[in-house]
Amino acid sequence: WNIHIMQIPCTATWKPPEDCLQYFTGTTGYIYSYNYAGGYHLANHQYTNCVRTEQGYCSIQYTPVGGKFGMSGTAVTATANVGDKCTSDRIIIAGGGSSAGATTNFDRFCGSLFSVTDASTTGSTIFTNKQPFQVGVYTDGAEVNPSAPVSESSVGFYIYYKQTAC
Repeated sequence: WNIHIMQIPCTATWKPPEDCLQYFTGTTGYIYSYNYAGGYHLANHQYTNCVRTEQGYCSIQYTPVGGKFGMSGTAVTATANVGDKCTSDRIIIAGGGSSAGATTNFDRFCGSLFSVTDASTTGSTIFTNKQPFQVGVYTDGAEVNPSAPVSESSVGFYIYYKQTAC
């Protein structure tokens, strides 16, 4: 075990924003849900992953690694859902669209694919220029038994982020 503990003064200008459970720095990196490596995301979680906006960068893109994304959904065919259809497990990316500053955008993303197009059977990259850069995570406690004939797509997520210069 390697555990690093640090006290950060409340007045530090470099401290993470309030309510960030995980804080990422750098123009690129990876964000994944808890227990992603175990095959199923954890139930009853509400937290925020924050990415520090680096100097000279104005937007960010999120892409699932290897197409792996599963936040609810029991469709036989892998399907993306967005917006109001995401009422149970979901991630939240403020102003997520098909390009940074897209006029059609959503905040909630769920299903078994990562996309800005509802009912899409093809995953895609999601862009946003809303700052601070955050990925909110909400999982409920109603997970379906994975051994049942139709199980909920609950693998969680493994996302690569990349900031884009202004």
